[in-house]
Amino acid sequence: MANHVEEKFEELKKIVGDLGIDVEKYSKKRNKSAGLRIRKYMVDVKDLATVIRKEILESRKGTL
Repeated sequence: MANHVEEKFEELKKIVGDLGIDVEKYSKKRNKSAGLRIRKYMVDVKDLATVIRKEILESRKGTL
């Protein structure tokens, strides 16, 4: 279970890295496509955070 959390966290870090690139494009050039990608990345971040949180809670229940 912990390994799966690590994998999801690595995926989250990659998304945040990609997000940073598009935030820069949007902030400097007001690139509309970058804004669309930012919104998509934010949904992905939320979903991954939820998955990670649930897995951690499940693993805690198993050890209590």
